[in-house]
Amino acid sequence: MGDGDSLALSVGLIVVFRELCNHSNRLLKTMATGSFGAYILQPWIVVPLQTAMLNIPLAAFSKFAIVSLLGTVASFAVANLAGKVPGIGAALGATSGHQEPLHSEAK
Repeated sequence: MGDGDSLALSVGLIVVFRELCNHSNRLLKTMATGSFGAYILQPWIVVPLQTAMLNIPLAAFSKFAIVSLLGTVASFAVANLAGKVPGIGAALGATSGHQEPLHSEAK
């Protein structure tokens, strides 16, 4: 595959996801609310999971898949729970959508 093919594939995938995945549901909205918190908390969750998997006799790809799945779910779950705590929720950027925006709206 040449450079042009890689570029075309990248742009094509962006267009496909833009056209086919432009809907939302309750789970996606909850995940979007906690995405920054999950991003910040992810190393504190994934590194211990990786360490716990060191001595388990599995193939490297299996360990990767397990840590990826558990790490993603745990990061969003912890971020969602932490977002419900008033001070922590504000620091992680989590809002329920019922609060006033932090910026002023131009009128």
